[in-house]
Amino acid sequence: EDYLLSGDTVKVIYAFGEKTPDPDSNSFPYHLTRGTKNLHLQEYTVAVNEFGDDVKTWDLVASPIMLPTHLDTVYWCNIIKRPEQMKHSYYIGFKPQIPERIAAFVHHLIIYECRIESSSKHMEEWVDHQGHQCYSPNMPISWKSCSSPLAGWAVGSDGMFLPPHIATPVGEEHGGATYFLFEVHYDNPNKVSAYMEGTALRIYYTHTPREFNTGGLTFGANVIPSHIIGPSNNDWQSAGFCDSDCTKKDIPSEGIKLVGGFMHTHLLGHSLKLQHIRDGKELPPILEDKHYDFNYQQQRFMKEERLVLPGDTLKVTCGYNTSQKVSPIFGGLGTSEEMCLVFMIYYPRSDVTGCVSEPNFDGILESLGIEDYEMDFGDQLNGYNKGKKMEKDGENKNGQYMDLKEEEMIEKSENLVDIKLYYAFNSITIKKPFALQNMTLLQLLQERSLWQNHKFVAAFQEHMIRGTYRPICLSKKNDTIQRKKLGVHEFPKYEPYVPPPTKCMKTAAAAKERPVNPKLELKPKSKGK
Repeated sequence: EDYLLSGDTVKVIYAFGEKTPDPDSNSFPYHLTRGTKNLHLQEYTVAVNEFGDDVKTWDLVASPIMLPTHLDTVYWCNIIKRPEQMKHSYYIGFKPQIPERIAAFVHHLIIYECRIESSSKHMEEWVDHQGHQCYSPNMPISWKSCSSPLAGWAVGSDGMFLPPHIATPVGEEHGGATYFLFEVHYDNPNKVSAYMEGTALRIYYTHTPREFNTGGLTFGANVIPSHIIGPSNNDWQSAGFCDSDCTKKDIPSEGIKLVGGFMHTHLLGHSLKLQHIRDGKELPPILEDKHYDFNYQQQRFMKEERLVLPGDTLKVTCGYNTSQKVSPIFGGLGTSEEMCLVFMIYYPRSDVTGCVSEPNFDGILESLGIEDYEMDFGDQLNGYNKGKKMEKDGENKNGQYMDLKEEEMIEKSENLVDIKLYYAFNSITIKKPFALQNMTLLQLLQERSLWQNHKFVAAFQEHMIRGTYRPICLSKKNDTIQRKKLGVHEFPKYEPYVPPPTKCMKTAAAAKERPVNPKLELKPKSKGK
């Protein structure tokens, strides 16, 4: 019954008491203090008390917002500028600062670097702005340049500190970013009205350079509704690729080294793996968690850094338990939707910021037996455009919010829109075959009988993990993040990695040979007692 300790999330059950057990006693004293704790038992961590006097802190505070009663998910973004005292500084870690009264609402926090040419021209006016609903039509176009992750926190994390040989430059004067986008995901399943104020990340920084400068890199499945997860399945698989055509173009010839990562799905995810393929052979996994827990999303650092070269392919595979669902789940922003992402830290810092993929949409339609269709996106997101009303009252001529009373914030929160990406499937109407004519794509996908067809489910699952896909390469060119979607690619051919046998004992006979500490061996009770 040995259990192999690996990089998986482990739920440790603990109990302790004040009395030392007596080896001569037939009983064991009761341990009053007990509980459970999720841990990564084999992960390297850096403690705060290892830092010297040169380390300082900067609190990045999210703009306050009143959560509306008509939405279960709100993404709120605001722009923050690096203070003057942080010129020529280096980011080395963070700790979450989330007030206890609102902690249950906060799903994740991400700080993105804004890398855009003439950044002050585009970003300075937004520094004192109240913020905008992320990914809505009202979010300024310039904010889309903020896509390179600097720091990320999610449920269960205690924060993160970089190993002593790496740091991230802060400030454009030495290769970093001066402006940052603070993204907060609020989860409000009961749709209660609640005032969110004080959410922050405490950034630790130093002016002392380290050996290498780092960058942030996102792998996985693009967050779009064509990331479809079938229902009634205890291990549905999804995949996202960083294709060799992206790494050839964006990774420098000497390569980059991955040092740590942060894996992320929503509530249904139960496993993740970041795979590495080179010259037709799969190498050992970079990161893997066969027991992923949504409530424990802690940054991990690998025992051995991994070199990634131009031409390598990286694949993120996610497993989901949808056994309690009767309808499919789609990729999206809300907690009830799903993601399949890994955020990695690498060095030396270069222009690459992201490398993801999305399923070939035509392949999905073919799997569904759709021969012809038409699209009308005039109202694709069910009133999405009504959010533009936010641009009216309360802003001055520079687009900045003046001081708002709480009742005015409530009024604005009511104008936030429901960003369910899969609503777009209601705008795709099937024309052929005749049996499906005039159904929308969403109606077809939500037909329960469809997912009770085992032949269809097997074929659709095969397409989602081994079918054709479109790579998306993100990199910095001319001080601006560029996003390039490539043409349809075939699933890469490679020889799968076979892990070596574990050292765990295989038989009870072998276990009997293990020596037992006599002080821990309880004496048998004598007869009659």
